[in-house]
Amino acid sequence: MNSLIPTEFILDSIQISPDQFMDCAQALIHTILFHRAIDTQVTPKSIHMTGVDIAYASAETEEVTQYIASRLAPLQDAIFEDPKKECWLVLSLAFNIPKKGWFRDTYSTEIWERWCISFSFATLTAQEIREKLLHTITQITNKANASEIPKIPSSDASFKFTLSLPTDKDSDVSTELKKLIGKIVHTPTSMFA
Repeated sequence: MNSLIPTEFILDSIQISPDQFMDCAQALIHTILFHRAIDTQVTPKSIHMTGVDIAYASAETEEVTQYIASRLAPLQDAIFEDPKKECWLVLSLAFNIPKKGWFRDTYSTEIWERWCISFSFATLTAQEIREKLLHTITQITNKANASEIPKIPSSDASFKFTLSLPTDKDSDVSTELKKLIGKIVHTPTSMFA
């Protein structure tokens, strides 16, 4: 199979209150995953975000929710330590494609799309956060609807996503991803390390 060149979506930077980071980041990630849900086992639902009076579409499962929360928790802690810094996250969507091996079967991961979200922090009212979040959710919806999901390479392939964060070690961030991050923010890849 030919390697895919991932489509990259760089969203407008969103300014939010530091205490709203976790809820806002989860809302944006779940919105992207909702528009890219390939797994037919996922049931779409609407989630109401408290304090901001907004509902967003989600195709979450317990496993997905736990993964996102566990990945965002260290970043949330770093933001509370220094809320003056900008931060970013990159959501990479991929297929796991089975490959036959000599002794055991392996998987090849093909990234087909990346979503880049940057955050800056200020003290804002709930209405201001709501407007900024709605703008970004609309931007996600427009970009997702304007592009196609690539055809699943085989019936054995599975859908996968990963989150890359500034709290990740440099060794965990690929050179390709570092170049992409350089396009969206002017901070080091491991700004909280």
